[in-house]
Formats: sequence, C-alpha cells, structure tokens
Amino acid sequence: GLALGRISAALMTERHRQLQSDLEAARRAQELLSPARRGRLGSVAYQFESIPGRVVAGDLFDIFALDPARTAFFLGDVSGKGVGAAMLMAACQSQLRTHLLSGVELSDAMARVSADLFARTAASKFVTVIAGVIDSAEGRVRVVDAGHGHFLVMSGGGSASRVEAPGGFPLGVVERTDYEAAEIPMCEGGGIVVFSDGAVEQPDDEGRQFGMEGVMKSVMDVGAPNEAVDALIREVTRHASGAFADDLTAASIWIQRTE
Repeated sequence: GLALGRISAALMTERHRQLQSDLEAARRAQELLSPARRGRLGSVAYQFESIPGRVVAGDLFDIFALDPARTAFFLGDVSGKGVGAAMLMAACQSQLRTHLLSGVELSDAMARVSADLFARTAASKFVTVIAGVIDSAEGRVRVVDAGHGHFLVMSGGGSASRVEAPGGFPLGVVERTDYEAAEIPMCEGGGIVVFSDGAVEQPDDEGRQFGMEGVMKSVMDVGAPNEAVDALIREVTRHASGAFADDLTAASIWIQRTE
C-alpha cells in the first residue's frame, strides 16, 4: 500500500510538472504571435495589453497594415482556457491574418474562418471576434462583430460611444453564415477601443461586475485613445483588488493627428 501510494504521488507530481511545462510552452508561443505592445502603421497608431487569468489566455489580438492607407485589426475571445484555447486562438489568428493579407474582404474572411472552425472543432468551441479595417485616407473604419460586442468609438474631441455593428454569430458556431460590416467615420485623433469580456465581467470582492459603465467611465475620464488602455487596465485592476477572474485584453487603435 505504501509503495503504491508513493508511485501514485510520483505520477501526480510528474503530470503536474508536464502540464505546467505545456502551459509555459503555449504561453511563449502566444507571445511570439502577439504584436508589439505599442506601434505605428503609417498614420495609424495602437496600444494593447493582455493579462491572462491563467498561464495561457484565450484572448487574441493582432494588427497589421494591408497597404499604406489601410490597417486591419481584430480582438477575440476563445471559449475555454489553457492549452486548448491557446491552440484555437493561434489557428483563428493565423487564418484571419492570411485571408486579409491575401486581399479577401473583411466579411468574407470572417465567414471563411468560421466555416473552417466549425468543420474542425467541437460544438462547444467557438471564438467571439471584433474585427475592423481602418482606412485613414477615407477617414472611416469597417467593423464586423462576430458575437463579441465589446468596443467603443472615440471622437477626436475625447468623447466615447457605443456603436451597434450588425455582425453575426461567433466564429465556429454554425456551418455557414454571412457577416455584415458596419462603416463608422473616424477622424484624425479619433479611434476605436476594443476589449474582451474580462474587462466587463470582472467582479469585485462583493461580486459586482465592473460593467460597461465602468469601461465607459475609464475611457472617457482620460478622453484620448492613446491613454485609454492604460486607464482601463488600471481601473479594472483597482476594481478587482486581486487576481483577475478571466483573461483581460484591451486595445486602442487611432488615426494620428497631422502635425
């Protein structure tokens, strides 16, 4: 009995060590896929932050130039946690990026990725995504909301507002679906703030969620897209007063003012 107990304990220890090793490897791979925390792509600048609720986050964010005038971005929240969520995140990120860079229109790119995820993953696996293409020359952003809903539009004057984007189902939920894009004006100094549900749903010590009202207040108190992410992370952290209950990813993308 004693020998079996020792063997069982040793096996449990080894399994735990292997799991931690796998999670750490997935975390490093995730960091390699992520863009720099701050950057500029032509006249578009951005900042983002991602804080995992566990070792590996199920959130994704990417941003890249399509041409000198257009910049694509997307932020998503993968169902589940751990290594499986990280792998699904990487697949979704890679496919969306590939389609958009090869010239596929935003709505069609989302539909193609959704169909592929549906064919390859279990019914319980899906990804909510907010994706957009900013055209700095035209002063607008085309947005597709695949069941995500968490984004704000900031004006050049510092106000923030919620905009309803028609969008569609989360990616991977149904076999075939169409996605409708919303076209939103975006002037110099204005931008878009996108975030995962980890910001909205973060509870305090008494279980009260930070809420969309908290997000709006955090962003509007600073009144500038280039300060929005830091302000949001700071206020959610203060509200949480401890470890985050879920992954928290937030990004702000804006058109730089002409000097």
